[in-house]
Amino acid sequence: MTEPVTYRCSRPSLEPPKPKGGPGDLRAVRAGSDVFIEVRVLGPDRDFLRSNHVIDKATVYLVSLEHRHDVHWNGDLPGEISDEWKRDMAEAAARVAATGQPVQVITGDSALTVLPGPARVGTRISGPLSASDQHRRLLNALGQKAVKTESAGAAWLWLEDAGALWPFTPFAQDRLATELQTLRQSLDPLFDAHPHVLGVVLTSGELRYPSSDDASERHHQGIALRRVLPGNLTRESLIVHRRLGVPGQYAMVTQLCADEPEWLDQALHRLGVPGGAATLTTWPVHHGAPTADQRQSAHGLYLPGPR
Repeated sequence: MTEPVTYRCSRPSLEPPKPKGGPGDLRAVRAGSDVFIEVRVLGPDRDFLRSNHVIDKATVYLVSLEHRHDVHWNGDLPGEISDEWKRDMAEAAARVAATGQPVQVITGDSALTVLPGPARVGTRISGPLSASDQHRRLLNALGQKAVKTESAGAAWLWLEDAGALWPFTPFAQDRLATELQTLRQSLDPLFDAHPHVLGVVLTSGELRYPSSDDASERHHQGIALRRVLPGNLTRESLIVHRRLGVPGQYAMVTQLCADEPEWLDQALHRLGVPGGAATLTTWPVHHGAPTADQRQSAHGLYLPGPR
């Protein structure tokens, strides 16, 4: 006989009122634990967006010259894409196409070489480089949310990273244990300045292809989690609480992150759908016609995913 599935559920409410007016973001209650969460999304800063815009603009132009003159590129991009730079690139590409000899174009501190023919592994260009203090940005964002939640009495700060740290910074390349240690040490001044802040969740809002399986790293002041989600994407979540924490609230917040891969199945279970999402989806057949068994089993909705 199959045992019934039991999920530990909390009662959530959106935009709960604060004692001194104004809404919060989320409140979740389970047994004796009452968690008030303030959410903030932190994306790339202006310098990073500007650098990406320059790279995108330059790449589109260089690719058009590749197709026109049968050339490829190797080197660095300048900090600005001007009409003069475009003219120099077009003239260099035409010269290489006519002579078959490489030409180097120097613009300020950057140098870009035009080479004849298509590249074996594609054009290789880099820059312009962008450097900024994401550590300070993160702490400033948390500090602003801490001030907003003072009237809540006790609060958790939840920061969804949408490109400030993940996936491009050295921090995001560290091991889970190192990420947790870095964040824990950074948050001591925040906890000292705002006694009502019980803990902080920092999670990678940008989902990525997994580099490994689920993983967890624990510390007496927190936990770091990596979870592979439906669709074969992954999220990292770092949870840090103050030294004198509230165990029930910490357990609820940790479970919220740790159980994310099962969220959909839990919701379907409560709606009376046996078997969860696996019974509602099917996979495509990439080679040849499906077999009779495949046709019989493929009764669900096909949701395309990464190949």
